[in-house]
Amino acid sequence: PTVPTWAKTPTKPTYTYSEVGAAPTNHTHSEYAQTVNGISVDNAGEITLTPSDIGAADTSHTHITSDITNFPTNVSSFINDAGYLTTEIDPTVPSWAKASTKPSYTYSEVGAAAESHTHVTDDITDFPTNVSEFTNDAGYLTTETDPTVPSWAKENTKPTYTYSEVGAAAASHGTHVTYSTSAPAANGTASAGSASNVSRGDHVHPLQTTVSGNAGSATKWQTARTLTIGNTGKTVDGTANVSWSLSEIGAAASSHTHNYAGSGSAGGAANSAVKLSSARTINGTNFDGSANITTANWGTSRKINQISVNGSAYVKLPLDYYTSNIGASNTKPYHHILATGQCTGSYTDKSITIVITQHYNGGGLGIARATLRT
Repeated sequence: PTVPTWAKTPTKPTYTYSEVGAAPTNHTHSEYAQTVNGISVDNAGEITLTPSDIGAADTSHTHITSDITNFPTNVSSFINDAGYLTTEIDPTVPSWAKASTKPSYTYSEVGAAAESHTHVTDDITDFPTNVSEFTNDAGYLTTETDPTVPSWAKENTKPTYTYSEVGAAAASHGTHVTYSTSAPAANGTASAGSASNVSRGDHVHPLQTTVSGNAGSATKWQTARTLTIGNTGKTVDGTANVSWSLSEIGAAASSHTHNYAGSGSAGGAANSAVKLSSARTINGTNFDGSANITTANWGTSRKINQISVNGSAYVKLPLDYYTSNIGASNTKPYHHILATGQCTGSYTDKSITIVITQHYNGGGLGIARATLRT
């Protein structure tokens, strides 16, 4: 707003002669020269003034932002006519990416070492290994300068001595022993011997063709042997201990277990056995599976002629009430109720009443009374 309107037009402004301190075109001059804004003016003709002559800027001049006193410095100073976002609304952008500060990472997350980490010499590819690679800033001696050290002690190799310097005899001084001229003794009984001479290094013993007896001790058998335990054989020559594992000899550990017959695990129930581990009672009779049994009674008692019977003992059935079912196809319409035979004791009269409650072969109902002498 501080730039006037006339300064913003594409053409340069016009001025009157009075505005620029000039005279009209038809003015006259005296014989003396005059100046307009420092430009010499006389009657010789027209003059041309540049914008700089009048302290103005050229129409094509430019400015930098610092020349504009109210130039905006914040985005908020502009109208958001393009509809740019002012906040992040994308749900796929994680919260850390929306933070105003950049994310931080640990050294392990970026594949780096801790700031306080250390190295060993093997981790340094150009670590020096020779003293000569260091600068001798401590002034260590590289040569022996002590005048009291003899020259031979400064040599790189150890000194040599003659046999006389060390009090020894020459290598060719001869021998101190007497060599035997006799042939070595034949094999026989071992003996320390009594000769005062020795045998030469190239002496030869007679060939020993036979050997008898046993050595007192030896570190190795002359011939190795194979010992087989179970299905595994191993070579033994006496130089080392030899052992077999349980699996090599086909044996089981002392703590091994067995599955019962048909069981899938130790201690499980067997599918079959010759005897029950615990006997069971069947109708009052013990049964363990080792033999057949005859039960002492029936499983469930039954009544016969109103008398409870379970098979465990004999019972007497009374004749005062006796039921007999005779089918229509029965060809013998009678039923034994007493045993027949000769009576040898005193007799007793007994009576029985027989009630016929059903038809028999077209017959009718009735009641019969029989008196029996027994």
